[in-house]
Amino acid sequence: MIVPTADLLSLFILFWVKSSIVVGVGFMILLARRIFRVSTRAIWMTVFASVAALPFLNVLLPVWEIPLLSASHRLLQQNISLISVSISFIELVAILWVTGAALLIASLIVDHVRARRLIDHAEPVHSERIAALLTRACAAVGCTTWPRVLLTERLSTPALVGPRSPVLILPKESSEWDDEEIFAVICHELFHLMKRDLVTNILERIVAALVWVNPVVHVARRYSAFAREIAADQAVLRAGVRPELLARRMIDIARRGRAERAPAVALTFASFEGTRFETRIKALFSSDRPFTQSRLSSLLLAGSFALMVVSVGLAQIIICVPEPTTLISSRC
Repeated sequence: MIVPTADLLSLFILFWVKSSIVVGVGFMILLARRIFRVSTRAIWMTVFASVAALPFLNVLLPVWEIPLLSASHRLLQQNISLISVSISFIELVAILWVTGAALLIASLIVDHVRARRLIDHAEPVHSERIAALLTRACAAVGCTTWPRVLLTERLSTPALVGPRSPVLILPKESSEWDDEEIFAVICHELFHLMKRDLVTNILERIVAALVWVNPVVHVARRYSAFAREIAADQAVLRAGVRPELLARRMIDIARRGRAERAPAVALTFASFEGTRFETRIKALFSSDRPFTQSRLSSLLLAGSFALMVVSVGLAQIIICVPEPTTLISSRC
């Protein structure tokens, strides 16, 4: 006889386990990305899309029952009070989960408001020099969307905000930079814009907020954000910017902005992140340049993850209990 576990408990356990499996597969593919010719950025985008799809698959797909637990009728009768306590504990966990997710989503909304205020207090740029550099950067990166360019005193690092109406915000001191430095900064942010990284960043933060109890997802989100920055830096180098010039500007901006906290919905050019920032600087001078991902490898990656996510999404934990007439306890 098969007795389903408490629905809420199953939801917590299954979603935690399934999201961990998906992220774990992402890390394994990451280790072998050179073999499969898949970019790091594409791996993490696929991972978060898969994690986001898991709740919908639990509803839409049929159930693949996995007997993980076994119990006898006598054991169930003797522990009826323990089951009642467990149900109360599950309700407490549910409240904590929902509360934590709501707070993180609220924090994301507050950051969106901060970004809007940052835009409202910034000044429009009326400079032929910036317009010429923006035109040159669009051609170098291949971006067909022109963002609005504003100046602000509230940030010491350039930032891209606004997934619907993109805005490139430059610090006031950028007027003192030379043309190549401004060109490098604009190329970096335009690559983010062209790849829709603003939308990806927000969606990943929403997914991480909904599964905040799983630390593996937060680790994956940090790796994903780092991969986006590395990809944008490499786009700047391909545009002809010297790595030492880009590194010098990044270090100077990071030094000035160590005490700043930019809105989470913004993509900043440089931020002080300890060892990750050092790794990013070293990557500028590395001879191991990222390869160009082929369309076939992208399709294989998406297809493999789709098959894996569907298989994982079918699973459901059940408790195996023998029939009352059975004298010896056995598994299903």
